[in-house]
Amino acid sequence: MDIFYYSNLCPHSQKVIQFVVKHQLQSKLSCICVDKRKRDANNQTVVVLETGKHVMLPPNLQSVPAVLCVKKNYVLVQGTDPILEYFQAAFGLSASAQQLYENPYDSPANAVNRRPQAMDPVGVGVHSLTGNMGIFSETYTQYHLTPEDLAGDSQSRRRPMYGYTPVDRHMAIETPEDNWRPDKIASNMTVDVIQQQRNQEIPAVQVAPPSELYGGASGAVPGPNLTRSQL
Repeated sequence: MDIFYYSNLCPHSQKVIQFVVKHQLQSKLSCICVDKRKRDANNQTVVVLETGKHVMLPPNLQSVPAVLCVKKNYVLVQGTDPILEYFQAAFGLSASAQQLYENPYDSPANAVNRRPQAMDPVGVGVHSLTGNMGIFSETYTQYHLTPEDLAGDSQSRRRPMYGYTPVDRHMAIETPEDNWRPDKIASNMTVDVIQQQRNQEIPAVQVAPPSELYGGASGAVPGPNLTRSQL
């Protein structure tokens, strides 16, 4: 019976677990979670199972998910896509590519043919329309990494880091000109200032009183000429 090594903290392991559960392969595999590990007296890495039993890890196991093929001279298959392809061939599954790969870009034609190494950025390369290299997504997670190392904001040196943007690439975001002004009255604007501006814009008009106001045209006593501002 083949041995399937996985981690509950590894998203790539979860993808393989979903495949195993979907095709009911639990009884055909020996599944071992590597989250609880320690060193024994011989300095060997062992896994502590839920039953308390200790199981020694293969010395060539450096990452999960991984499958130890017992009937094939203990060959170790590592990486999500190679494991799914191995399960399909070993158990005679006729799953389509869409069932095997949740991501439509992860097709068997793009899968890595060689066995992944410990620090290789194994995955599918995404090229942009400008010809620049995109992101390489790992198909496995190293089992010795802690949850803090796998966090999105982790700065751990144990986590493999890859630069996705060339250093000589200048990226700019086009934005509109910063000429916006608030549609509000200035803080130094008062009623007196507004009234003064209005008087300057509107010229003074001479207004004469009606002649009937002082007894007609004959013997009329002319009254003072009043401006609009004096009324």
